[in-house]
Amino acid sequence: MADKNPTGVNSVDTEQRVKNAALASSINAVALADLAGRLIYVNDAFLDLWQISEADVLGQPAVDFWKHPSEAARIIETLEKQGNWVGEIVARRKDHSQFGAQISAALVCDLAGQPLCMLGVFVDMTRYREAEHDFRRYTAQL
Repeated sequence: MADKNPTGVNSVDTEQRVKNAALASSINAVALADLAGRLIYVNDAFLDLWQISEADVLGQPAVDFWKHPSEAARIIETLEKQGNWVGEIVARRKDHSQFGAQISAALVCDLAGQPLCMLGVFVDMTRYREAEHDFRRYTAQL
């Protein structure tokens, strides 16, 4: 039987609610995909970054949200083989606008080490790239 916390609420239930709230409230875009590569969860930051609704995302292939789906498919293959992947690729919104995204991805495994799903955490690199461009232009002027 699970331990009870002082409020009398099952601590396993409390832990699960805290984890769910942490994913949902992350300032970084977070997505979970099943092992077939279809999105099963996205947080509000993901929806904001891609400027899309949850109804347009859930159940869709994760590779559909990238400028080059074949590149995204290769990343998923690497993730399946190595268990994680970190890097940048170009994302594509529903309106076909694009942005660079830094990705930290990992397989989520059960206690026996069997994959359950894939996790991706995304950071919009637009402002960073603009600042980098401005810095290069400024230093070139010097």
